[in-house]
Amino acid sequence: MARHKHNNASQVVFFLFFALVLSFSGGAFAQEEGAGRADSTFSYEGGSDAITDEIGESYAVRSLVQTGLQYAKGEGVEQDYARAHEYFMKAAEEGSARARFYLGVMYATGKGVTTDQAQAASWYQKAADQGNTDAMLKLAGMHISGKGAAKDFSRAMQLFRTVADKGDLRGTNGQAYLYMKGFGVTQDYKQALSLYMQAAEKGNAQAQSRVGYMYARGLGVRLDYGQTYEWMLKAAEQGNLFAQGFVGSLYERGKGVKADYKEAMNWYQKAAEKGDEFSMYRIGALHEEGRGVKADKKVAMEWYKKAASQGSDAAKNRLIDLEGEKK
Repeated sequence: MARHKHNNASQVVFFLFFALVLSFSGGAFAQEEGAGRADSTFSYEGGSDAITDEIGESYAVRSLVQTGLQYAKGEGVEQDYARAHEYFMKAAEEGSARARFYLGVMYATGKGVTTDQAQAASWYQKAADQGNTDAMLKLAGMHISGKGAAKDFSRAMQLFRTVADKGDLRGTNGQAYLYMKGFGVTQDYKQALSLYMQAAEKGNAQAQSRVGYMYARGLGVRLDYGQTYEWMLKAAEQGNLFAQGFVGSLYERGKGVKADYKEAMNWYQKAAEKGDEFSMYRIGALHEEGRGVKADKKVAMEWYKKAASQGSDAAKNRLIDLEGEKK
């Protein structure tokens, strides 16, 4: 009887978690649409800008930037953000847009310097003024969040459009996000979906996950889990973290695809390896309940602990319950 009660409770928790996944928006979306991922990698996401910027630099400036990157990444030398900052500063003073962008990254993340969002915005602006799209995206994210720069959705939209006009799909996604949220424009789900679809059909994983999300929520389109699965799977196969966890939940619940716990576990594992707390929690639940795998509370608790360390309240509560059962 106790087992049956836990299974029911677990299902309730899952429904709550699935609702949370469906409500995924706000800060997380803004971070992905507006900021890119260059903060932690010290690399360009746009591609062509890096090449164009480098071509426009003298050999001496390219060497400064390259040395700064080596220290920032710890490639061939001991990682030293302070030294990286020195080299980027020298290159920035010589007019390097790349160096100015990287200085923005350092001030935004506190790598080698004291975190200073306003200073980060200043460096991003300098790089953006030289046409650097990565810097434009960072600035757009700041104008959306209001951190480091004045909250200004109209300015964010302008930056996204400029990036999109350069053929960078991240700009298209950014515009779609603003229409979806109704930030600075009249909320328009159909326009958001249209923009996301433009990028999704060109193979952009982030846009594909957003199209899937909108089908799951019925935003600008009739709710359709079959379409949700189709688009989420495309994004998941390209390594999109949000999509991988979402595909796992679709397999677990049998939404848009036949329920398959082993396949759910497979996708949860992929997302969990990248630190996704939702997927870690669900792996724990599947192990505890013996769905798709042999029931094993010890393994379940290990996964709950991993999820809890990432901030999962559900995992923390389940650990308390399991510890209480031991007494």
